[in-house]
Amino acid sequence: MLNWLDLVKLIAPIVVAAVVPHGAVLGPLLASGISEAEQLAGATGVEKKAFVLSMVTDGVIAINTAKGTEVLDPSAVSVAAGQAIDTTVSIVNLIHSNRGL
Repeated sequence: MLNWLDLVKLIAPIVVAAVVPHGAVLGPLLASGISEAEQLAGATGVEKKAFVLSMVTDGVIAINTAKGTEVLDPSAVSVAAGQAIDTTVSIVNLIHSNRGL
């Protein structure tokens, strides 16, 4: 059975591709952000989520800058990414808690 962070790396890109239109490129960034946030000693769930959303927003801004136009709306992606984070963590927690099944 995969550990929690390995499951995040597997599930997050799928979830973000389904939730964020044209955002499949953000899947690995979301997975990386969740993995990094889990290493923040003493951080609450809200603080971890804010950390990941900051990384995603920075990624969207970088994509838009590289393209020279707004490809992705940072505000809309932030809302969708927040949903993707919640969904990813919920799915991974469900899988991880039922590993004995």
